[in-house]
Amino acid sequence: RFDLFGADDYTRAHGLLRVHTYGGGTWTSEFAFLAGLPHTLFGPAGLYAPYNLAPRLRESLPRRLKALGYRTVAVYPMPRRFVRAAEAYAEYGFDEFHDAHELGIEWETTDLQLVDKVEEIHRRLRAEDDRPLFLMVLTMRQHGPHDKPLDALPPPWNEAPAPRLDARANRNIGTYLYRLQQSEQALARLRDYLFAAGRPVVLAHFGDHHPSFDGIESSLASALPPEL
Repeated sequence: RFDLFGADDYTRAHGLLRVHTYGGGTWTSEFAFLAGLPHTLFGPAGLYAPYNLAPRLRESLPRRLKALGYRTVAVYPMPRRFVRAAEAYAEYGFDEFHDAHELGIEWETTDLQLVDKVEEIHRRLRAEDDRPLFLMVLTMRQHGPHDKPLDALPPPWNEAPAPRLDARANRNIGTYLYRLQQSEQALARLRDYLFAAGRPVVLAHFGDHHPSFDGIESSLASALPPEL
């Protein structure tokens, strides 16, 4: 069990999230979150939301917050040219966009290392003015691929987590759990940092798609929560 998925004394809203992307396509989740519309409403063209849909948006979450006086900033762990990200985020309504090249982020950068960058940006923003802040941060380390040798992981993640499954499944699940622990530690540290800043804070986090586990996730037996 991971606290990342649970509620605690700080939690004001908590529950299951039904996502409409699988194994990737993160840019469609970005569109859905910021526009309030699933990309599937637009047929096959919706898959190319940063190209086809973002330029046509008139209302979005960042635009609404900007109208209320917020400064809107995005931290993006991929190059700015990836699926037209920089232009799309400007069209979504972000004042600032910080990409992987600017921040020195690589595909192997952990969530904890990314939080270091986020804290640096937050401190600068707070020093520059007193406006309320909407800060959107994407993490990428848990995206995949997860098919890594278990003996390359530290204990206890270097042992098969599901001995009844084959070696490939165990490599993927083991790597996923290892990175999940890192994500949990990063979120806890970010929460502590933000909550200590002396201003009201809402911290929302969600996972935007299932991992593919190199295509085998859909064949693994699932135990769905009663709500589903």
